[in-house]
Amino acid sequence: MRVSSLLVFVGGACVFISGVTVRLLASYQAFDFLRIQQPALYAWLVSPTIVDGTIFVGVAIMGACCFEIYRHHKGPKDSERQNPYTAEPKTIDQETHGAHSPISTIGSIGDIGAGAQVVVGLPASHIERRQQQTSNKHNPVVVSRGIRSRSCEIPWYDENVARLNEYPIRHTETTCVALAIRNDGSSRDAEADNVVAHLDFVSPGHDPISVDEGWWCEDAEESSTHTFYISNAETKHLVIAMQGGEMCFAVGKKFQRKHGRHMPFEPVPISAGHWYLTIQIKAENISQFFYTEGEISVDGSSKWTEPVTTRPASWDDVLAK
Repeated sequence: MRVSSLLVFVGGACVFISGVTVRLLASYQAFDFLRIQQPALYAWLVSPTIVDGTIFVGVAIMGACCFEIYRHHKGPKDSERQNPYTAEPKTIDQETHGAHSPISTIGSIGDIGAGAQVVVGLPASHIERRQQQTSNKHNPVVVSRGIRSRSCEIPWYDENVARLNEYPIRHTETTCVALAIRNDGSSRDAEADNVVAHLDFVSPGHDPISVDEGWWCEDAEESSTHTFYISNAETKHLVIAMQGGEMCFAVGKKFQRKHGRHMPFEPVPISAGHWYLTIQIKAENISQFFYTEGEISVDGSSKWTEPVTTRPASWDDVLAK
């Protein structure tokens, strides 16, 4: 919906700009050659009905797209809309005779005699099963696709370019170790929205390191948005460690209103040694933990075990010391 609405909005903007451009050019007599050579075409092109109609259509399309985008972001989520199969049924002195014959005893209604038995709704077991299926239908499911070394773009603010009134955001490619996270939801509507990654590094003999909101490689592509999302069947990459020179860093992010986008926030050096990392991926309707161990080398490189979703029992003895 985001891409289609944006494309339609751009189309509406083009229609609007076309109408405004024709009006301006006509006011500067830019179409005088048409008036001489093709008077009929000129009369049609500069007609107030055509020009004003084009501008109005462009404004209408852009307005409709803005409303659709607003409704998509501000309206109730699919999981919050009342479902006729999951809504709690109203009880009217209901009696259940057998697992497959819910019956209600009601008073006299017109020609129906007093105490008549009327079958209402679905069996309780069927409703409970349908509730479970519906509640899971749109829920995203985040799974690990492994930890790998990859190239990642890191944006940074260039003050020298800013002084020239040019766009001041530049990108630098650096080597990162990233956890690949895929949304494995069962429905195409199972989008993981408002995704936040927490990282907690612990190592005996070193101070713990906490990253409140982790940096994703795909953050370099995002702009003008406060939230991070993973669409169904999509894979995105959470940066665990960033290599810079002969050092290793944990990196978070923060939304910068000045730049209208997320930017890396205060990279923290990770000392050489053995580290235990707990990662929590949190979004609407989900909270998933991953656990991995890593060895940081003195040259800034690192190697990590394949993440698991259950905290290893061996961690308790080591971290308790």
